[in-house]
Amino acid sequence: MVKTETTMIEKNVKLYYKSQVRRFLIVTSSFDQLRQQCLQITELDAEVDVVLKYEDSELDKVSFSSDTELEYLLRLTADDNLLRLYMVDRDDDVADTGDIVADTSFYKKKKNYNFAYRSCRGRRPGRGRQEPRTLDARFVSHETIDINDQVPVNTPFEKTWSVRNTGSNSWPSDTVLEKVSKRDDIVTPNCVSVPPCAPHEEVSISVKMVSPNLPGEYCNYWKLKTSKGRKFGQRLRCQILATESS
Repeated sequence: MVKTETTMIEKNVKLYYKSQVRRFLIVTSSFDQLRQQCLQITELDAEVDVVLKYEDSELDKVSFSSDTELEYLLRLTADDNLLRLYMVDRDDDVADTGDIVADTSFYKKKKNYNFAYRSCRGRRPGRGRQEPRTLDARFVSHETIDINDQVPVNTPFEKTWSVRNTGSNSWPSDTVLEKVSKRDDIVTPNCVSVPPCAPHEEVSISVKMVSPNLPGEYCNYWKLKTSKGRKFGQRLRCQILATESS
């Protein structure tokens, strides 16, 4: 019998679960061991059914549930000092436009890792090409205030994202960008109007904010919304490091 060696990898983890935020060190590439460690540090029973996710470069929450997917994630974040994970109860893991699942096709003979991301908006994923949604949007870039840019405490700043209309219809004229963060110490309006955007076009969307009074890492999330209450597109994130004024 041939024994398969498991690569041991050290990684600092920041875990978000409901109102909890925990930091710990993982020394494994085993998904089961990582899952158990997450359950232990949040004081949950080993039998609790949870889903682990990470946030990719397009700000999508991607589920993972195997050693191979964890190995891919560790390779993907090899240059990062911190790995951010999100844990949710499976019963609460309702499909949303901001959440996707990782469908992995691994051609081991060629050692070619191919991750195809599929939307889980209540549709059964198929092998063929899917029709574009009527209303949709994708994050393109941070025009101002990149992730973890430093901003002095209690200081006004303007956050601007570049966003592309990836739907088949133009955005309604009454579309706004609404803050969807449950807890946010950055001072902001609840929503802002957005410019008109036809399919395949890109627009800049800006929000005026004020950094918190205390130093630290802060983050908020935003999403496009019509006047009828329909939210669509990827979530947009603003994440800053508030620093003491020099």
